[in-house]
Amino acid sequence: MQRARTLFFLLFSKRHFYAAFSWRYGLVLVLLLGWLPARIVRAQPAAPAWQAALAIDQTASADYVVMDVATDVAGDVYIAGGFTGMLTIGSTVLTGNSRRTLFVAKWSPSDNRFVWAQKATAGNNMTFPFTLAVSGTSVYVAGDFEGIVSFGATTLTGTANSRGVFVAKLDAASGAFVWAQRAGSTESGGRGLAVSGANVYVAGDFKGTADFGSITLTSFGQSMGRGDGFVAKLVDAGSTASFEWAQQFGSDTSYPTVRALAAEGTSVYVGGTIIDAGARFGPFTFNSMGGGPDGRDGFVAKLTDAGTTSSFTWVQQVGGSGGEDIRALAVNGPNVYVGGEAVLNSVVSFGSLAVPSNGGVNGFVAKLTDAGSTSSFNWAQAAAGSSVNDLAVRGTSVYVGGNFNTRVGGTVTFGATTLTGAGGEDLFVAKLTDAGASSSFAWAQGAGGLRGEDASSLAVSGENVYVVGDFFSNSVQFGAFALAHPNPSTRANYLASLRDAPQVLSATPRLTLAGVSLYPNPARGQAVVQIPGGSGAAQATVTLINALGQLLHTHTLTLPANGATTAVPLAGLAAGLYVMRVQAGDRQTAHQLIVE
Repeated sequence: MQRARTLFFLLFSKRHFYAAFSWRYGLVLVLLLGWLPARIVRAQPAAPAWQAALAIDQTASADYVVMDVATDVAGDVYIAGGFTGMLTIGSTVLTGNSRRTLFVAKWSPSDNRFVWAQKATAGNNMTFPFTLAVSGTSVYVAGDFEGIVSFGATTLTGTANSRGVFVAKLDAASGAFVWAQRAGSTESGGRGLAVSGANVYVAGDFKGTADFGSITLTSFGQSMGRGDGFVAKLVDAGSTASFEWAQQFGSDTSYPTVRALAAEGTSVYVGGTIIDAGARFGPFTFNSMGGGPDGRDGFVAKLTDAGTTSSFTWVQQVGGSGGEDIRALAVNGPNVYVGGEAVLNSVVSFGSLAVPSNGGVNGFVAKLTDAGSTSSFNWAQAAAGSSVNDLAVRGTSVYVGGNFNTRVGGTVTFGATTLTGAGGEDLFVAKLTDAGASSSFAWAQGAGGLRGEDASSLAVSGENVYVVGDFFSNSVQFGAFALAHPNPSTRANYLASLRDAPQVLSATPRLTLAGVSLYPNPARGQAVVQIPGGSGAAQATVTLINALGQLLHTHTLTLPANGATTAVPLAGLAAGLYVMRVQAGDRQTAHQLIVE
């Protein structure tokens, strides 16, 4: 597959584009373009089957945990976590210490192997990643560190036995560290990471005085031993990076906990939990609805990046009589998806929406529409007995990962799908279909054993859904795949995948969306799509597809009556021929795009 892919991009380099054409890839593109004018009627299976599952370390010589997973435009998969002892990933053996050492690894689905694995060098100091992001040919990781830690040739110096924040960049092809930056105070941590172009955003918490390059923040509740949340921006200059701005939020009495971060364009979204009341997000004040463990409520706040400065634009609350926690965010155009759990509630409020609860633990997914300076919740879905840990979005499909706690034979329901537990906590992956003002569960798939499993993070690449998490059971059943625990006395971690491929039943004529402009063409860096109004659709979806038929980018945007314009990032794409598809309601069109 790699050889064929390389051949295609050689043939379609700028120099040779009009001189040669691979019949194999030309046929794929012809089929893609020929498919586009037809309206496809699809029937979604009850649930896709598990395609693969493996224990990440087959030797069971390390105690390790995988915290996050991400994919790139080529379909490769990256994982990040921490380990003690000796960790074996594929053919690479990493030696850690008695505490936690950062590792990052790359998995190639086409070759069915780990391509590389990398670690920090920390002596007996701690370095632990919580979050991972991939953009183009760069892999970014953020988390906590103590003392002196080396990321390749870059050494960061912190305080022994005190947490600082690190952000590091690796080269996706080789796994080599490119740069690393430290930030924070003696009590701080990095919990969220998002990338938009050359802008790298990191979020977390801190107590006391924290520094972000030349920028200094002091927590509002320093005198009372309380901490604040922060969001900071780094600009990636290739071989180096520097902090551009940093913002804090909190109060004298509140204690924000950051769980998630997402970014699109100049909009940055941060989510998590706040205890007590009076938290300040710039000009906005957040007050808990009370009740629950420590009176905690969930929050989602938006910052607008103005280059060298930023400001809070709005903040939204998820609350009730119990405790609420936002753990995941995903964004697609103006649509912001929120996931987490509510505990000990009768009703959970999402703005003006009220969702009934069974009083126990209820996982939830909700949708916010960002209208610029304001936002509002459109819908919310809950699943009693579950916890939502992560979200991923592709078009109108929202993928949800987490766990549900049942006895053997117990059940949890996602819409019309009921999953039966194998014992303890079992993991699940579910799909929601966003219909604009409402949503519904399309399917749910589970896996489990007798002791306990979790889906901690998931990522989507085309039709493939990748999920990572830990398991304690001697054997875990992923559909037809039985995954044996290498060493039941320790925690093990898995990488598993599903293929969400809809069935094509019939085809009927589709109306053409006329007047769409794509420029420049050829393009490099980014391409601009201009969509006319008049289609009667409220939204339009822009999709970029390569010659192998893989979906590389999808973006849904609001479509006013006078039309809209959006930029599609091309950074990291090889030179060649691509298809840009635009759909508005029941109308669509496609354009060939040459990337230089």
